[in-house]
Amino acid sequence: MPLQMLEDGHEERLTSGHYGLVHLYEDDQVGPQYFQHGVQVLKSGRPFILDNSVFELEKAFDPVEFVTWILKLHKASHTDGDNFRYIIPDVLDDADRTIEQALDFISKYSKDLPGEPMVVVQGNTSSDLIECYQTFRREGLQRIAISFNCKGYESDLASKSSHLSYRYHLDSPHSHLTDWAIGRINFINLVENYEMSKSIVDPAPKLHLLGASLPQEFKAYRDMFIVESVDTSNPIVHGLKGQMYSREGLDDKLSIKLVDLFNMKEDEIDKHLAIIYYNVARFEGFVNG
Repeated sequence: MPLQMLEDGHEERLTSGHYGLVHLYEDDQVGPQYFQHGVQVLKSGRPFILDNSVFELEKAFDPVEFVTWILKLHKASHTDGDNFRYIIPDVLDDADRTIEQALDFISKYSKDLPGEPMVVVQGNTSSDLIECYQTFRREGLQRIAISFNCKGYESDLASKSSHLSYRYHLDSPHSHLTDWAIGRINFINLVENYEMSKSIVDPAPKLHLLGASLPQEFKAYRDMFIVESVDTSNPIVHGLKGQMYSREGLDDKLSIKLVDLFNMKEDEIDKHLAIIYYNVARFEGFVNG
């Protein structure tokens, strides 16, 4: 949400934690305030996930600089990092490079960093996605993130699920957004079935869902034991633009990134606060029933 909303305390009322975009710490205008907000979240004990900003930058933040900001947060907060997770820099739609980069980062840095690492599954095909997940699984990683917009969802994972389109209102109109939503549902179903086939003495990782195409997708995860958390600005962004969720969700998504609204002023925000709170409540209903 915009910095003004963070400073006005809306994050505590609307969310269960903080999701930080690391590249904003380097912004001359908002960086210092945003960093201090992250420090206060760590001190409060609320969950904090630090993202590598790959969605915003279209390539992940520099790993060395990423480590520097993790250590700065830790030093400024004087906390042990129990409520802190960080998303290791990944490569959009490239399973091989994502695996290589993640394992290299873990071997170089993770032992000396506070908090817990989270890796991201990437892939250009469904086979890539499966191989990426299983590789991280074999490495014993317990926090795995699943993006909302992988190219790997757009082929067979999206094409074989007309019943999902109807059940979760993902068929009107058909678009790449519905392909992404259906593809991720199918992929996570594959992962859960894979985990259910494994021994009970080998506990499954917990999945974090990165972002949203259409909010009604999250109805599909209510009963999945493997899905733990989600981050998205979807209900906030649409609320800031005066767009209210229907009972079914959305038929389309505004092509605006939250980061482009980050400096929105208080008077602009206040005009839409009621819609924002409504959308978040509706989204929580999609997620938890």
